[in-house]
Amino acid sequence: MKMNYTPETEGIDHINVYSKSKTVLGRLLTNFAETPFEHPKYGHVKSMEGFWYFCKLGKIHPELLNTSGFEAKKRGRALYPQIDKSDKIIISEEFKEQILEGIRLKLRQNKNLLMMLISTDLPLSHYYAYGSKGVGFKVHYLPEYDWQIQEIERIRKVTQDWYINKYGNLPKIPLEFVEEKQEKKRNSIKIK
Repeated sequence: MKMNYTPETEGIDHINVYSKSKTVLGRLLTNFAETPFEHPKYGHVKSMEGFWYFCKLGKIHPELLNTSGFEAKKRGRALYPQIDKSDKIIISEEFKEQILEGIRLKLRQNKNLLMMLISTDLPLSHYYAYGSKGVGFKVHYLPEYDWQIQEIERIRKVTQDWYINKYGNLPKIPLEFVEEKQEKKRNSIKIK
């Protein structure tokens, strides 16, 4: 995965899967996004972030399934504050598979999001960006989470192939950028 993207070129040469992405697609693909889905075993899930903490804490706090965004992270950390001391976690194969299945369910059940995803071939990345256009950006990559991006990319490729086989070409949905008024209400973007 390329690791020299910056916010200045987001939407041109990549999409940052991040709550502060410049694109609506980037924000909706994050675990923070309120992109609800139904899990066959655990029922209604409001976001992948809530599902992440639900699984991380041993699936004993179902109230986390009804949270999203920073609220999910805050509540998850409050239930077990030692879990994220350095944001470095040991990810078991079982945990990873639970999260990957959540990502698959999220994309399958949010058709508009999936159509947005297959409408672009821009590579996905995940990094935090600090700073501003005039001053410059400091970019912090999180390669320990690439497995999530790789799954989204895999789903995109499989779905694009299926869609082209069925319809002859991909949907033409223009990449939407977050407007300044949306920027002020970062968590207000929801799947339609």
